[in-house]
Amino acid sequence: MDKPNQISEATQERMGDDDAWKELLKTLPKVRLPNGRDMFLYKGYWYPCMFIHDILSFQQHFKAQNFEIILASLPKAGTTWLKALTFAIANRNNYSFSENPLLTTNPHDLVPFLDNAVYETKPIIQA
Repeated sequence: MDKPNQISEATQERMGDDDAWKELLKTLPKVRLPNGRDMFLYKGYWYPCMFIHDILSFQQHFKAQNFEIILASLPKAGTTWLKALTFAIANRNNYSFSENPLLTTNPHDLVPFLDNAVYETKPIIQA
């Protein structure tokens, strides 16, 4: 583990022209995996660059509403099933069984990942 002073080309491409983002990544401990991917230590966990950006954006933009449901699961722990079950329960009065979107649509399309689908596209607020 070392403090990065050089950021890989792939990481720089992901960051775009956001100088504040580049400066933040330079302060985080970094390791380079054998496949060339940079992993950064942020709040006790190792993340690829793209996840840190999304996490920061989520933390700065998200405002919880009383009617929202947040699902949290680990990879390969039944996320698709959990999304389908939650969608079915939350929408049980909105669709008849034969018209339920789960019959024709993947649960990941009905219940998006917030970090990727929403916060990946929002810029990080500058102080």
